[in-house]
Amino acid sequence: MAEIKEILELRNKMKARKPRFIMQDSWKRKELPRKWKKPRGMHSKMRMRKKGHPKLVSPGYKSPVLARGLSRGGFNVVHIASLKELEPVKKQEAIIIKRIGEKKKIAIVREAVKRGLKILNVAEPEKYILNIEEKLKQKKLEKEAHLQKEKEKKEKKEKKEEKKEEKKEGKELEETVTEKEKKEAERKEKEKVLTKRES
Repeated sequence: MAEIKEILELRNKMKARKPRFIMQDSWKRKELPRKWKKPRGMHSKMRMRKKGHPKLVSPGYKSPVLARGLSRGGFNVVHIASLKELEPVKKQEAIIIKRIGEKKKIAIVREAVKRGLKILNVAEPEKYILNIEEKLKQKKLEKEAHLQKEKEKKEKKEKKEEKKEEKKEGKELEETVTEKEKKEAERKEKEKVLTKRES
């Protein structure tokens, strides 16, 4: 354990001296990203490792072999995406959780807290669980409200359609009544004409 502590201290010292590797001319031009990209120009001073130019990525900046893949506390970092993956993890190993759904994340965090495992990307597990539970409750309430609104809209539409149908039926009845009256009036006129002819 004492050796690991020394190695971790050495890694921290090395990281403090390690420069930030950036793309050539990214400090001159805004459109160029600040991430690392190897310089390939024929006359590139950076590629030639000239003095006063940014440093190139090289094996000398690597951390010690024994410290690679370890957390700051000196534990192995395990990426977990489900409760099944959490089962083989031992007590001394620190855990980092992948980007997954909030419900799954809560279950994993609870299990880790029960077993006394440290989670690297969740600083205060209990607060985190409470926050997510509140979020989920709020989402549920919003969903219910949305469904209620949709239901009301559907009911309004149905009522409008019913009114339209009733109006249509009323108009059809009126039309049939007027047609019958017209026919009766025509029949009466014909009868009058016939009686006049007979007389």
